[in-house]
Amino acid sequence: MAIAIQDSLPGKKGAFIKTETAKQMITRQENAGPFGLGVAVEKGKKATYFIHNGSNQGFRCMFIANDHGDGAMIMTDSNKAMPLVEEVLQAIAKEFDWPDQQILPMLRSPIKNGDIDTPLPDPKEWMHTYEGIYSLQGSKKPLTATLKWGEPGKIIGQLEGEEPFEIIPTSKHAAFFQRFNPGPWDIIRFEVDGQNCPSFDLGGIFKRIP
Repeated sequence: MAIAIQDSLPGKKGAFIKTETAKQMITRQENAGPFGLGVAVEKGKKATYFIHNGSNQGFRCMFIANDHGDGAMIMTDSNKAMPLVEEVLQAIAKEFDWPDQQILPMLRSPIKNGDIDTPLPDPKEWMHTYEGIYSLQGSKKPLTATLKWGEPGKIIGQLEGEEPFEIIPTSKHAAFFQRFNPGPWDIIRFEVDGQNCPSFDLGGIFKRIP
């Protein structure tokens, strides 16, 4: 798939799809968060990256490629392999000096200004605002996430089809979480819109289902 898109972008003879279709595939679509057509998209100053991962019970895989002809695919036979997959892809990007590699999710720092409050207000006073079931916006395939208080007093998140993970607040609108254990820590961010509907950003915008 990745090579087919790369061959189609410049219109190589015998390419799998039309150039315009390939360009649309690696262009973020309206109301689709970070997604193009069938792939997640990260656009830098010099290169555009397209990313796709997949999973079945006992398997995890991911490919990353760009419009310069670089790319890699990692396939594993483990439910907990994504940290290794991301680490290997990170090493490949650095070793082969991919352009704009700093925009890739596994290479950029997740922390932004305002993500950490000192001192931190007691989460029990405000975290209930975000409890509930959420759905990924702009996705044709339904994907839900759940946030709830666990025991003893832990905040638990869970993406549909994955293991639950603990959320550790760092401010009223941000928290650390470790989606895979072992694995890297990342940031989840919360917002409440004018209709008092909470949402959070987890590689795409999830809004709470009323």
